[in-house]
Amino acid sequence: MKDSLREIDEEGNLAVDRSKFRIIQTPQTFLSEHLLPAFEQAYDPLFTDEASVAERYGAEIYLVEGEERNIKITRPLDLAIAEVLLQQG
Repeated sequence: MKDSLREIDEEGNLAVDRSKFRIIQTPQTFLSEHLLPAFEQAYDPLFTDEASVAERYGAEIYLVEGEERNIKITRPLDLAIAEVLLQQG
């Protein structure tokens, strides 16, 4: 993780040890027979990706090293970055 992190609470904010955190890429892979029933759970605002839903359902989550060039395209700037990455091969 390159970014610094701060934890926010009622009293202000505090630096945290970023070595204890990982940035998670999407999409994620699960067997459909495990994931589909997990999505039948009641909604929780902490569900931010497939792993958070599967984990709440009881699945064990394994982390695999990702690829920094595997970017998520959600904003116009992301398209520009993707174009440069494609040009670089």
